[in-house]
Amino acid sequence: MTSRPDMLLWMDVETMGLDPDTDILLEIGMQCTSMDASETIDTLHRIISPDKGRLTIGEREVTAFECHAANGLLREALEAYPSCDRQSAANMAGKFVAGLAQRFTLHPAGSNVAFDLDWQTVGRDPYDSGHTSTHRVMDCIDRDIRDYMAMLAQVRGVVV
Repeated sequence: MTSRPDMLLWMDVETMGLDPDTDILLEIGMQCTSMDASETIDTLHRIISPDKGRLTIGEREVTAFECHAANGLLREALEAYPSCDRQSAANMAGKFVAGLAQRFTLHPAGSNVAFDLDWQTVGRDPYDSGHTSTHRVMDCIDRDIRDYMAMLAQVRGVVV
């Protein structure tokens, strides 16, 4: 059996909270790159339309609301056309990953993969990561790839 080449699968989500059972997913992004992140193989990006009447703002969602109102994501999600609901986005993401997994051995990458996979991180504020960010998925993935490439260069002794 021929082994499949190793690739990194960068991922990020933007949400209105930390709980996948009750909070709203607004945006999902994935990017498959070579192991040194110098080559992009494929990219997925979707804005998710919240269910009508489900977008409510409680005390714990205020920071996410302010962030996503300021970066334009909230308006894009509310005006998304054609609309893409959470189930459709999950199906697209599953097909995207399955297609890549047929050709490559995938290694998850990103600044908070556990949160992005299942929102299970408890007690950590995703808006306080120490990074300056727009909190848009493709910007975060690009930032993570730049950080990763700089770290690789440093490990290899190359000045970036």
